[in-house]
Order: sequence, then C-alpha cells, then structure tokens
Amino acid sequence: MKASFNPLLTAVVAAAVGAVLGILAVSIGTSTISNSNNKPASVEQPIIVYGER
Repeated sequence: MKASFNPLLTAVVAAAVGAVLGILAVSIGTSTISNSNNKPASVEQPIIVYGER
C-alpha cells in the first residue's frame, strides 16, 4: 500500500505546488510589467525571487 501510495501523493503534491508557483510567478510578472513598462530590469526580479524560493 505505502509503495504505491507515496508516488501518487508525491505526484499530486508536486502538481499542486507547481501550479501554485506558476500562478504566483505569472501574477508577479504581470504586475511588475504593468507597473513599469519601460524598465526591463524589473522583469528579472520575479525570476530572481522565484529562484531563491
């Protein structure tokens, strides 16, 4: 039971975490781009924060 349950649990958790992080990254990216359209340096900030997490 445990041998077949752990991979399923890991896959579900990984999918959920990936979806949440993806939504957060997109929302942070769109908010920074909308706040400053002419500053490409601000677009790199969400990538750095996402890498540190």
